[in-house]
Amino acid sequence: MSEELLKRIEKLPRWARDHIRDLERQRDAADWMLRQHLQTVDKRPDAQGRVSIETRLDSSRSYLNDRATIRFNVGDLDDYQDDIHIYHSERPGHLELYASMGRLCINPQATNSLLLSLSKL
Repeated sequence: MSEELLKRIEKLPRWARDHIRDLERQRDAADWMLRQHLQTVDKRPDAQGRVSIETRLDSSRSYLNDRATIRFNVGDLDDYQDDIHIYHSERPGHLELYASMGRLCINPQATNSLLLSLSKL
């Protein structure tokens, strides 16, 4: 921020200065989270990895760190208890799934497809 702007902020009432500081902290936290995310995503066309996200719109892929955990919220967006986590197991050739709360319900659809849902305890 410029010195002139800082001087103008200092002349504001205390509640306004506190509010500006809160907004700056929120901005800094969001910026930090974005930078952390961008470090795990590789969008280079030649990128490869074991974990990728493919969009349904244009079939483009973004690669994540091989140790990334994918979190799916299958219920209320504000409720972390409705999450299903999927990641590569330490056992080669295996995926591990776990639910934050509740029971995983696995319904086979075909030999190469299943429906995964969450049942509350």
